[in-house]
Amino acid sequence: MIIRRLMIALAISLSTGISLYADGSRRDPAKIINDRDGASCSQCHKFEVQSWQASHHFGSLKSLTEDEGGKVKEIVTKLGFGNAVSNGTCAQCHFTTKTTAQNNEFTKTPTGPVMGVSCESCHGAAKEWHSLHSHQTLKDFLEFDPNKKAQTDIVISDDIKKLISSLQERLKGKTENDFEIAIAAETRQLGMIRPQDTYELINNCYGCHTVPNPELVNKTEHAAGSEFEIIAWLNGEIRHSFRGTNWDEPSNREFPQEKKRELFVAGRILYVEHALRAIAMAAFPKGDEEPTRYFEEMQFRVADGIGNMLALDEALEGQVKELKDLAALLAELDDDIESLTKDQVPKLVSALEKANRAFIKAAESYDLTVLDEEIVDIEPVGDALFGK
Repeated sequence: MIIRRLMIALAISLSTGISLYADGSRRDPAKIINDRDGASCSQCHKFEVQSWQASHHFGSLKSLTEDEGGKVKEIVTKLGFGNAVSNGTCAQCHFTTKTTAQNNEFTKTPTGPVMGVSCESCHGAAKEWHSLHSHQTLKDFLEFDPNKKAQTDIVISDDIKKLISSLQERLKGKTENDFEIAIAAETRQLGMIRPQDTYELINNCYGCHTVPNPELVNKTEHAAGSEFEIIAWLNGEIRHSFRGTNWDEPSNREFPQEKKRELFVAGRILYVEHALRAIAMAAFPKGDEEPTRYFEEMQFRVADGIGNMLALDEALEGQVKELKDLAALLAELDDDIESLTKDQVPKLVSALEKANRAFIKAAESYDLTVLDEEIVDIEPVGDALFGK
């Protein structure tokens, strides 16, 4: 589950025309506010942070530093760099990087790993939006003085202070609903990925669980990806749905069945999208050239994902327009995956993303109940803390 170096992603974006990972600014180390224990988030999201601390995500940095069995050392040796936590190749899929005033214990520079995959890995670096997000009510927000020292010791920039003051003026005399809409819009503009932003949230998941690094896979025994099913994780240890819960008796609620259906379809589409994004990085074999392991793995993932997506369209009897259109677009590749060329990939990626976003927006208008029989059989990965 190792992610890209910025320069690798940039080079591939320029050469293929695909914007491979558009979320780089959301994870700017200079804008990360949490440390090892997630203290900045836990003031309001106590049980969400506890759920994170019980997950594999929390321990992902530790798994690299302790390196049981020596697999990490073997990989970094083959890649020719010192250790996993001081090299950018392993960043973001295995840990959260932060810039501080002091040198990092691993990198011996101001920027380095501070924790595993964290709140800000998924929801975006919070320095700019945290001071807008951390208000429960309109009254609380209107009484907030950004010039006073914040509880979390986060330094609020002058630009954000001006934004807060402007927003407070606009919201005087407005309703709670007006407040929630305004805060949602402003925090998104500042880089927050909100729980309602289905595509952006689960796009992060597939971005790591489909390994976007040909060199890593070709030169080492690192896996090219995992058999990733979004429902299995969001119904298991990753679930942290506590909004409105009783703090004395916390309840980590399951997603409504309607949301599970939406996530199931969106996940199937994203699986193909990220397999295509990854194969765009591979060297396509020419003539009698032997394909690389990365190319073969990603070609298989593309074929597997297309097959599953076409089966999904068939199960839904073509009633989901976005899925039906994609099935028609990809049917030829389902019959002959070896006909896929590098030049086709950007158009296919664009079509998949566009269709998925449109589907998510329209999901409530479709009858997806036929999927329930398959969804109920998906085994959760781990246990949801305080799950009912």
